Amino acid sequence: YIIIIRMLLSICDSFIFVLACQVILCAYIMTDVILCLARKGIKPKVLYGLTFLIALHPNISNMVVTLWRDVPFSFFALWLVCLLLHYCNGDKSKFYYIKLYVASVGMAVIRSNGFIPFVLLIIILLCFYVKKDKKLLLFMMASVLSVFLIKVPGQNICGVIENTGN
Repeated sequence: YIIIIRMLLSICDSFIFVLACQVILCAYIMTDVILCLARKGIKPKVLYGLTFLIALHPNISNMVVTLWRDVPFSFFALWLVCLLLHYCNGDKSKFYYIKLYVASVGMAVIRSNGFIPFVLLIIILLCFYVKKDKKLLLFMMASVLSVFLIKVPGQNICGVIENTGN
């Protein structure tokens, strides 16, 4: 998370820019979740109500503008669940694998223990889906390589110290 914040601050030296990026990411993920529900056949009235409640709920508003790594981790996890639901239903959009890559790598690198659900995701996909979909194998290889490069040399170069739990 610190690497991402440092990268964003190198683009524009303002925490408002970092918060704007987080708000845009949240809006995109929430839109994707609502579209996923729409594809599942949820009535438009329910979707409008859900969208309205999400937009006006004070806790969600506060969370979106909080610089705390649990917030984007939760958004990435929610997005990943939505994308896996798309995959299981067979409705993959043009940019599906890119979205899956961003969501899984984001979840793995935002928190130090985000690596655990990432590894479980890779194992599940390897066991059940790779034989049917070769693009998925490429996605998994790119994801694992990216997470390794960010976790090992990336954190060392940026001087990030892992939380030891003390």
